[in-house]
Amino acid sequence: MPSPGEEQPTILDFKARPSSEKETNMGDQRFTRAERLTHPRDIEAVFANKRSNAGRFIVLYAKPNDSPRSRLAIVIGKKAGNSVIRHRFKRIVREAFRLSKDQQPTGWDWIVLPRLPGKGPAPSPPSIDEWTMPTIREELLVLMQRLARRKSSRGHQPRDQEAGHVPTPPDP
Repeated sequence: MPSPGEEQPTILDFKARPSSEKETNMGDQRFTRAERLTHPRDIEAVFANKRSNAGRFIVLYAKPNDSPRSRLAIVIGKKAGNSVIRHRFKRIVREAFRLSKDQQPTGWDWIVLPRLPGKGPAPSPPSIDEWTMPTIREELLVLMQRLARRKSSRGHQPRDQEAGHVPTPPDP
């Protein structure tokens, strides 16, 4: 037993965490609840915005929001494969989003879908084995930057004013 004034050794302190630089940085990279796009009304609004871009692995839909942070939803149907495949895709996309937060444009709602084989002459998408975190992360960032640039170059003007079209007044 230690004498009075002496500090007692901690036997098991599960709440105590070693403070290291790695742990403090990891807290900034969490995929928090505020970064999840979960409400059906919000998801429908992103799809209704009709701003999308497709890469080799994913299709990305985007809509600016009035928040300082971006939010993410992942939509994958049963056509993509069984639950193991669908959950693998979700894990990879969530991890890619989480790790690239500092490189993403802020203030956007994003919806990610896998690029699935379609009908017609378009080249077939890659196989599921090619879904790796580095490739998805790289493509996600490229598509996000592309969509954010498209928004900033257009602003909020109607289409006819963008192209330099000047409406003619009606005849009296």
